[in-house]
Amino acid sequence: MQIPSNTQQRIIIDYLATLTDAPDAFLHGATLSLCASLLGKRVVTPFAGRELTPCLWIVLVGRSTKLRKTTTQS
Repeated sequence: MQIPSNTQQRIIIDYLATLTDAPDAFLHGATLSLCASLLGKRVVTPFAGRELTPCLWIVLVGRSTKLRKTTTQS
Protein backbone atom coordinates (compact mmCIF):
# COMPACT_ATOMS: atom_id res chain seq x y z
CA MET A 1 0.00 0.00 0.00
CA GLN A 2 1.42 3.34 -1.03
CA ILE A 3 0.99 6.22 1.40
CA PRO A 4 1.30 9.73 -0.08
CA SER A 5 4.54 11.42 0.92
CA ASN A 6 2.95 14.59 2.28
CA THR A 7 0.82 12.98 5.02
CA GLN A 8 1.42 12.86 8.76
CA GLN A 9 1.25 9.07 8.61
CA ARG A 10 4.08 8.89 6.05
CA ILE A 11 6.19 11.22 8.21
CA ILE A 12 5.68 8.95 11.24
CA ILE A 13 6.43 5.79 9.24
CA ASP A 14 9.59 7.35 7.80
CA TYR A 15 10.72 8.26 11.32
CA LEU A 16 9.95 4.78 12.68
CA ALA A 17 11.87 3.24 9.78
CA THR A 18 15.02 4.93 11.12
CA LEU A 19 14.54 3.07 14.42
CA THR A 20 13.84 -0.47 13.18
CA ASP A 21 14.21 -2.70 10.15
CA ALA A 22 10.58 -3.84 10.39
CA PRO A 23 8.67 -3.85 7.07
CA ASP A 24 6.68 -0.74 6.14
CA ALA A 25 3.46 -2.77 6.20
CA PHE A 26 3.95 -3.40 9.94
CA LEU A 27 4.87 0.24 10.56
CA HIS A 28 1.68 1.21 8.71
CA GLY A 29 -0.34 -0.99 11.08
CA ALA A 30 1.42 0.46 14.11
CA THR A 31 0.73 4.00 12.90
CA LEU A 32 -2.97 3.24 12.39
CA SER A 33 -3.10 1.78 15.90
CA LEU A 34 -1.42 4.90 17.30
CA CYS A 35 -3.92 7.19 15.57
CA ALA A 36 -6.88 5.11 16.77
CA SER A 37 -5.66 5.20 20.36
CA LEU A 38 -5.19 8.97 20.19
CA LEU A 39 -8.76 9.42 18.92
CA GLY A 40 -10.23 7.16 21.57
CA LYS A 41 -13.95 7.68 22.04
CA ARG A 42 -13.80 11.39 21.25
CA VAL A 43 -14.72 10.82 17.60
CA VAL A 44 -18.15 9.47 16.76
CA THR A 45 -20.13 8.80 13.59
CA PRO A 46 -23.92 9.05 13.54
CA PHE A 47 -25.46 5.79 12.36
CA ALA A 48 -29.07 4.59 12.54
CA GLY A 49 -30.02 7.14 15.18
CA ARG A 50 -27.07 6.49 17.47
CA GLU A 51 -23.37 7.31 17.66
CA LEU A 52 -20.69 4.80 16.71
CA THR A 53 -17.16 5.08 18.04
CA PRO A 54 -14.29 3.80 15.90
CA CYS A 55 -13.12 0.26 16.51
CA LEU A 56 -9.89 -0.82 14.87
CA TRP A 57 -8.47 -4.33 14.95
CA ILE A 58 -4.93 -4.84 13.66
CA VAL A 59 -3.36 -8.24 13.07
CA LEU A 60 0.31 -8.51 12.15
CA VAL A 61 1.13 -11.84 10.54
CA GLY A 62 4.69 -12.83 9.75
CA ARG A 63 7.50 -15.22 10.55
CA SER A 64 8.62 -15.44 14.13
CA THR A 65 11.47 -13.09 15.19
CA LYS A 66 12.48 -12.08 11.67
CA LEU A 67 9.91 -9.40 10.89
CA ARG A 68 9.92 -7.40 14.14
CA LYS A 69 6.18 -7.67 14.88
CA THR A 70 6.64 -7.02 18.60
CA THR A 71 8.93 -4.07 17.89
CA THR A 72 6.25 -2.32 15.85
CA GLN A 73 3.64 -2.92 18.56
CA SER A 74 5.78 -1.41 21.33
